[in-house]
Amino acid sequence: MGGAAIFVLNICDGLRARGNWEPIAGVFYRLGEVGEQVRADGHQLLGPISNAWIQEEYIEGMFAQCAAKRPSVVVANLGAETYDFLRYVPTGVLRVGIVHSDQECVYRVAELHAEWLDLVVCVSEHSVKELVHRPKLAGVEIKSISCGVPIAARTRQATSGRLRVLYLGRVVEEQKRASMLSRIIRQSVERCEDIEWTIIGDGPDLPQLRSELADLNDAVEFTGPVDYRSVPDRVPDHDVYFLCSDYEGLPLSLLEAMSAGLVPVVSDLRSGISEVVNEGNGIKVNPSNESDYVDALVALATDRAKLEVLSVAAREKVVRDYSVQAMAERWEHCLHGAHEAGAIEWRLTQPATVPVIAGKAWYFHPRLRALRRAIKRFKARLGS
Repeated sequence: MGGAAIFVLNICDGLRARGNWEPIAGVFYRLGEVGEQVRADGHQLLGPISNAWIQEEYIEGMFAQCAAKRPSVVVANLGAETYDFLRYVPTGVLRVGIVHSDQECVYRVAELHAEWLDLVVCVSEHSVKELVHRPKLAGVEIKSISCGVPIAARTRQATSGRLRVLYLGRVVEEQKRASMLSRIIRQSVERCEDIEWTIIGDGPDLPQLRSELADLNDAVEFTGPVDYRSVPDRVPDHDVYFLCSDYEGLPLSLLEAMSAGLVPVVSDLRSGISEVVNEGNGIKVNPSNESDYVDALVALATDRAKLEVLSVAAREKVVRDYSVQAMAERWEHCLHGAHEAGAIEWRLTQPATVPVIAGKAWYFHPRLRALRRAIKRFKARLGS
């Protein structure tokens, strides 16, 4: 359910539909479910780099594949290694870094790679405000382009039965606050018998969550991981989308759920969430006030008229401002003129070197490459 990977699928679909671009996706390590979907949709896909063992080899392998395609724009989508790749992209190619999350460590990655960035795209206006006055990024253009999702063909239907609450995402303590989610589920069900939950997703804390809520199996359903292509069929069977994270960027699952008419009950964060959700289409909760999440759910369970009003407004908001088509149009406008870089020569003048964000520079000394490669291969054999 990784939003950043799904962003790649959505932007490739959107730009191709506009007819002026040939989007190419790239992956260093593992193809994954979304990567398979990118390929199934007919997009070109670079990687995974199958014969690499260490980071420099992944960089060099991806560079060779990019050189064959000669792209006019290279976008670092997520992770320090993708930003590190921009160091080797020839000058004249538009080098773009995306900031998906309102998190200091993510901002720091952009700062450390400022020398190799022509543009930083943030998924929220708040992140732009966080970056625009930072001295290290003084020479870099910074813009906000919100994400977009396919608009759901099927929407939720009003029901007089239980309020159907959906949690869609990773079940993990860090960021998603799995322990708080557990307490909120229990309190909501105990306070109101007209509330039921569906947990779609996987994560390291899923077994613990299952164990803590085992006695509520008549009100809580765990589906485990679900194929991404089947998610649009599952989402409209619910009334509320729930998220109690302590930091986010702009969750694509939020947009997908709202496009199907689900009412968001979410943390009131300074990120893209607060730019999408307002009092007319959902409920934002103080992230530090656990009982307020429960109060919001109980209020929707007991006031179905309000639920329906918010549901209609939630879908209208995403249809109007957060479709794949709207996102692709914004990106195309932002990248205007980048086609002119197509004739630039791609040539790696030296082997990949120490990553900018490396904690131990000596570890990446060229003379240690063979040793590091051998260690990686040995660990891989042990793992198999």
